[in-house]
Amino acid sequence: MRNLGIVVRCAVLSVAAVSLSACAGGMIPGQIYSEQGKVLEFQIEKARRTGAVTAFDPQTGEHYSGNYVGILEAVGGSSVTVSPAGSVGTTSFGLGSNIANATAYLTGDKGSMLNCEMKIEASISPHGIGGCTDQRGGKYRLQF
Repeated sequence: MRNLGIVVRCAVLSVAAVSLSACAGGMIPGQIYSEQGKVLEFQIEKARRTGAVTAFDPQTGEHYSGNYVGILEAVGGSSVTVSPAGSVGTTSFGLGSNIANATAYLTGDKGSMLNCEMKIEASISPHGIGGCTDQRGGKYRLQF
C-alpha cells in the first residue's frame, strides 16, 4: 500500500510539471507588416509579464531583438442597492481580464528601432495584435 502512495504522488508531480511547462516558455511566431507592404518575421516569448521579442527583415537582413512588458487589464464597477425600508448601499468590485496591454522596444543590428504597443490574449495559446513605429515615423501592424 505504501508503494501505491509513492506511485500516485510521483504521477501527480509529473502531471504538475508538464502542466507548468506548457504554460510558459517557447517563442510564438507572428508578422509585422509595414504600410508599404514589407513583411518582417516576428517572434514573442510565451512568458508571464515580461519576455523576449525578435524580428527579422528578410529584405535588409536586419535582425531585431528586445523585450516586452505586459500588464493585465482590470475591470471594475459598482452596484447600488435600495432596501424596501429605503436604505441605500453601494458595493464596489473588481474583475480580472485575460487581456494584457504590452509594450516592446526592439533594436536592430543595423541601427533600426521599433517601438510596439500590443494587446495580448493571455491564455495557454496566446494571440495578440498591435502597432509599431520606427525611428523615422514609419507605421507597422503586428499580429501573432
